[in-house]
Amino acid sequence: MTRILVVDDNSSTASEVRRLLECVDIQVDVARNEQNALVVLGAANVDAVLAIKQPLDAEWQQLREAIRLKHSSVPVVLLTNDDTPEEQAQIQDAKTDSCIAIQSMDTDLIPLIQDTVRNARRQRNQSISVSMMSTSETRYRFGNDHEVAARVITCLENDLRARNYFDPTEVFRIVLALRDAIVNAI
Repeated sequence: MTRILVVDDNSSTASEVRRLLECVDIQVDVARNEQNALVVLGAANVDAVLAIKQPLDAEWQQLREAIRLKHSSVPVVLLTNDDTPEEQAQIQDAKTDSCIAIQSMDTDLIPLIQDTVRNARRQRNQSISVSMMSTSETRYRFGNDHEVAARVITCLENDLRARNYFDPTEVFRIVLALRDAIVNAI
């Protein structure tokens, strides 16, 4: 289940966001300020942070930096009024992963959160996979036996699919490249 931390000092906006997200089975935690947000981030397995800030102030910048330092894999989505050019410039400087206007929240918030969380999970899984693959070393001797090579490739393919590190297209490409390399080596 996806878990989102909503950071907002305005309870009515946070309540509306909570209602929208819980309608699609997204678990929502609410923090009223930076300190509460960092406590929740440290205690819970949060998939993303949705910050509702009007205007973007020094507290917002401190929260953003603290999340980047301590929880770098957690994306931050900013929900704001983007009516003025000044606010647009502030949003550009805020270094968020995504941004959405309050006016379009009813239609755009859920798809944006789902895409942001999916991409963050994929990046985390890929970085875990790369670190595991770069630290492990395995040697196989196939000789000229294509049947043994096919079984090893199938085992590796099943392992990649089971771990969900990559989407099915990427797994297919990896397996195809591996199969070509092994067959050419034999």
